[in-house]
Amino acid sequence: MRKTVLFISLLIYGICAFGQDWPYERFGFKYWSEGKLTEEDFQIRKVSDLVEDSSDKMPGVLDWSIGFDTETVKIGNLRYEYTTTRTYMDQVQSWINQDVPRRQTLEYLQTEFDIVESFRRKLQDQLNQNPYNYRYIRDYNHRLLTSAIDALRMETAYGYDRIALAKYQIQYEQELDSWEEVPIAEPKIVDKGYGTKFYFGYNSQLFGSSISNYIGPTQGVIMGFDFLIRNFGMGFSLAVGGAGPLKEDNFYFDSKNGYRWQKGVNSSSGITMLNVEYTILDKPVFSLTPEAGIGVHYFNQKLPEELRTKGNSDSEIATFIMKAGMNFNIKLRRKLSLAYGSYSYYESCLVLKVFGARSMFKEIGPVNSINLGLCLDFGFFADNVLTL
Repeated sequence: MRKTVLFISLLIYGICAFGQDWPYERFGFKYWSEGKLTEEDFQIRKVSDLVEDSSDKMPGVLDWSIGFDTETVKIGNLRYEYTTTRTYMDQVQSWINQDVPRRQTLEYLQTEFDIVESFRRKLQDQLNQNPYNYRYIRDYNHRLLTSAIDALRMETAYGYDRIALAKYQIQYEQELDSWEEVPIAEPKIVDKGYGTKFYFGYNSQLFGSSISNYIGPTQGVIMGFDFLIRNFGMGFSLAVGGAGPLKEDNFYFDSKNGYRWQKGVNSSSGITMLNVEYTILDKPVFSLTPEAGIGVHYFNQKLPEELRTKGNSDSEIATFIMKAGMNFNIKLRRKLSLAYGSYSYYESCLVLKVFGARSMFKEIGPVNSINLGLCLDFGFFADNVLTL
């Protein structure tokens, strides 16, 4: 028993340990935000032992980087994922020359570190203002930063010119102290690109006076799938619903089955359509999308038991239908990701569908109807063409 308990305890401990987020990624790195550089942040090297020219007085090397990460902020109904940056140095690859005064070396390398942080902040501000130009902003600022570091090294003679170094120290300390970050604002969704949309929900079909004496309003479901190109969409939809018991006789005679639809027997209606749509108004909270379509409309009633055969249990009439109407979309949740220059956009909406339709049944005559739907709509857009 004791061995069993010990085994279970070790197993649980092992599972928990395996799930820990060990901070290996931070081992040997120091971020600018963690404070001034100290001697403990560097390897100590005797440069004269490493080079043929023992007169080499290189004070040290700071192996710095600007790291890129992502953060998410909620702005209204939008969850916005954007690129963030941090300045850090590699404590394994950075070193100082033991033959050069430590204070002089640290002042020089700290100034270099401050220049990197100053340019990182400018880079971040530009990304906050214009996230669509991620690659251009990143590459351009990296070139500027490399040029500024080269100027520091030449003009201060790697820190040996104390007067020139002091000027650099004052300049960048003032820049860092006076800096105010450009706040994150909701970016304009300039182009939704290419995507897909799926929706499902409740649907009702109200028939015109010519048929409403026989068939009541349907109650059922609607579902559909659209392919999207910017504001244009094209797809398929299916709406089915029960219309309740037939109100009157003499609605339809099925000559194929020799059956006249019976009063009091449940009937149903369905529409399968090819739809096209175009968004004419697109705001952060709502949008308006006219839609038109063409498809097949059918009415259905179960055959009596004595008329049913294998593969034939329903009496059905069908014809073509045309419809036109409007989608009123209330945006419940949006998510935009512009991290690392990528582009993806998600949108979920509560949609009210209002359509007028006309079907031309030769057996019972033309049928006009109003179709009402209340749906949940889920759309996804992605377009690498937007990435600059």
